[in-house]
This record gives sequence, C-alpha cells and structure tokens, in this order.
Amino acid sequence: MKREIEDRKKWILVPGKNSEDLLFYQYRLSVEDCTPRYLGMRLKNTGTGLLDARLYIGNIKWEDAIRLNLLSGYRTANIRQFMDFRLLLEQGVREGKEVFDGNGSKIDQNRVLGIYSDLQAQQEPYRGEFLDAYFVSGREGRLCINYSSRLEEGVVLGKSELLDECLMESGFVDISSLNRQGLPTEKAISSNVIYHYPRNDSITGFGAGSVRVSLVCGGNPRDTNAGLGIRPVIVRER
Repeated sequence: MKREIEDRKKWILVPGKNSEDLLFYQYRLSVEDCTPRYLGMRLKNTGTGLLDARLYIGNIKWEDAIRLNLLSGYRTANIRQFMDFRLLLEQGVREGKEVFDGNGSKIDQNRVLGIYSDLQAQQEPYRGEFLDAYFVSGREGRLCINYSSRLEEGVVLGKSELLDECLMESGFVDISSLNRQGLPTEKAISSNVIYHYPRNDSITGFGAGSVRVSLVCGGNPRDTNAGLGIRPVIVRER
C-alpha cells in the first residue's frame, strides 16, 4: 500500500547518500494519522512529544508498530536511515545547515530546533520510537539483522543479512563511527547518546528522557512503553 501525503510541509527531506531520498514525518504516528479501519488494534495516544505537545500512539509492541506503519502506507526507518535523519537535524541546529520540507522549501531554524529537541532533548516526558531492525542468531550462531520490513499475509518479514562489525558492549559511543547498517563501531569517553548492543531476538528503538538519550539495539520485542511509538517515513517521489 502506497500512501499519498496531503501536507508536505509537515515532512522533512532526508537525501539518500547511496539510496532513495526519504521524507520523515515531523511527528510520531497518532491515532488521527491512521486509516479508521486499522483502529481495531485498540490504539490509543499515550505519548506526548515536545514538538507542539503532540500526542502519539504508544503502548504498542515492536511488530505491531511496524505492521501499523505498513498498513497505513508508510515505512519505518532502519537504523542507518534514522541516524542520518538525526544527523541532518543536528547539523541544522549546530552548524546552520539548511533543512528542507517535502515541498523543497527551507524549514525555519526555530522549527528545526524544535524537531531536534523532540528527538534528542534530555528532559521529560520520555519520547521514543521503534526502528526497523530485528536481530536474530543465524548461520553458525552469527548475529543477523533483519530490516526493510514488509507484510506477507499479515506477517512482518524483513531482509536478512549478517551483522557487520560493530560494538558489542554498551556505553557511550562515537556517533560518527556508524557502519553502513547504522551501528556504532567505536566507543567514546562521553557522548550525548548511550548505546545498548544487539542480542539474539532483540529489536531497536531510539528514545530520550530526563536521564539519558539512548540507541537501544537490545530491546525486548514484546516490551511496550507509553512513550514508545513509531514515526512514518515515505520515499520521496522525484
């Protein structure tokens, strides 16, 4: 299912470095963003973002969140895509880099700061979002990453490949050391992001609260949190 978006001003252009350009929604997915016939999943807005104090869907498991985005005509960013999105906003805030909306118009600097703060600011309430990455032991016990999720007869399936070399211990990381799959390869003495390494049968999310900002690759796929939602992403039509 392909989704046509109505107001491209609410979307952020993330140019693809080695792939297609993507549009990221400024907000996490809310009940109001969903097609009514999918609300049989008993969805409820339980999270509150810093950007416009907008409510969004939480208390949802990873697989259901990925499925909801797909049923609504959206994608979910994989780790690399999401970290590129985060970097774009960070460069917009710290370096004055221009950030554009879905119409190709420059987004106001204060708005860029608001979007970045919603993603990254170390304050309450907790805001988080699932990413399209699931880890599982594969051949000879080596860890694999599944992403590029799709639905087949209602089941979430993804492209599977061996996990590239990355840090396999938790702690502060150098975000500039990301591999092609989006995972860090180098530690840092201090950083504005704490990393939790992947394990067998684990999923990925990114979140911020009063205590820390975290890239969690070792999450339990069955866990839920009122502030843990999902962000719509679409491919930009050229």
